[in-house]
Amino acid sequence: MLVDVICIYGPTASGKSDLAIELALAYAKSSHKLEKYQRMEIINCDAMQCYQGLPICTNKPSTNDLELVPHHLFGFLDPIKDIRFHVHDFRTKTRQLIQQLHEQHILPILCGGTSYYMQSVLEEQFLAEEVTEHSFEKEDVEFTPKEVEEMYQQLKEVNPSVANKLHPNNVRKIRNALANASKQSLQQEEQTKPTLYYKNCIFIYLDVKEANKEILKERINKRCLDMVQKGLVQELQDFYHQYKDYWNCNHGVFQSIGIKQFDFLITKREDNVEPCVEAFQGATRKYARKQRMWFTNYWSTNKSCIVANHAPCLFFEVVQPSQISKTIVPSILDILFDSDNANELVQQCQVSSSTKDDDETEWKKHVCQICNKECNGSKEWTEHVKSKRHKSNKKKTKSITV
Repeated sequence: MLVDVICIYGPTASGKSDLAIELALAYAKSSHKLEKYQRMEIINCDAMQCYQGLPICTNKPSTNDLELVPHHLFGFLDPIKDIRFHVHDFRTKTRQLIQQLHEQHILPILCGGTSYYMQSVLEEQFLAEEVTEHSFEKEDVEFTPKEVEEMYQQLKEVNPSVANKLHPNNVRKIRNALANASKQSLQQEEQTKPTLYYKNCIFIYLDVKEANKEILKERINKRCLDMVQKGLVQELQDFYHQYKDYWNCNHGVFQSIGIKQFDFLITKREDNVEPCVEAFQGATRKYARKQRMWFTNYWSTNKSCIVANHAPCLFFEVVQPSQISKTIVPSILDILFDSDNANELVQQCQVSSSTKDDDETEWKKHVCQICNKECNGSKEWTEHVKSKRHKSNKKKTKSITV
């Protein structure tokens, strides 16, 4: 089978890193080899793991993992000097690295949970350079409230379904959505579909099925506890003392899950670690849901460069970690080596593509007249209605009416 790059994506704690390492080791031991490649090496596709420091918080590979298989683009950025490192920079650096690996007869495995980083490498025209000339794409620009309001109104005009999902004051997401809208407009004008930069690509998605979602939840909770036991709090304290002036910055590694959740403990405004751990687990579970939504709403649809170009998009469920080495790795190698059951395996694992867009009814805006608050989607609305604030305001309104 012709392959330029293997991509492994999935929510946090689904087993991405373990699969990448096990696959590289199994390929190295195999007597079969693809025509071009002698071995496999791993390229990081996690935005936070690109930065130096916080190895526990960002869950970087262990020293043992690094000795087993060569890893690239981990911890190569300075937290301060490279705080404005952008997805465009990542794309350029990664494509150069992949070319170097190909020249050395090494097959790259792109592995990580930052979807738009992976998308930037794979998609030919992802956030095309023409788009970056617009003012809303420049990160260093400070916007006034009036300008933010105008940007949001502009987004509502060009893409109302996306605007409905965003808070009117979320400048970064509004700016990115406008950039994407401009890119899509350029593509429509040229009447092109999203194209793959690497023509021979295999996309592997790890997750659990709906019936087993509690398994992933428990796995995330346990991982967070393990990180605390490994010394997460001390690591964050040391990092805080080193970069105190940047602690509340919303860029670079300072966006890592864990910093905000342990803030009260690290800055000595709270002595109890338990609420911090619960908040850390909750934020990680929320991020895992976001990663799953990326797959559902992009990677598995005709909007993605993978599905649009009929590249293999394979799903493997990981209920038990032992499945990775026992069944998943052998299946992937069978597909790579075009074994007798390769076609059957691809058909079994192939994700059925969907042409539907996001469910706009799920993201419908709800306005609470009592609290003067906008809620995005039914879930946020339900949570608001059950909140103490809403119940208190409702009581006050009733007493005034009476």
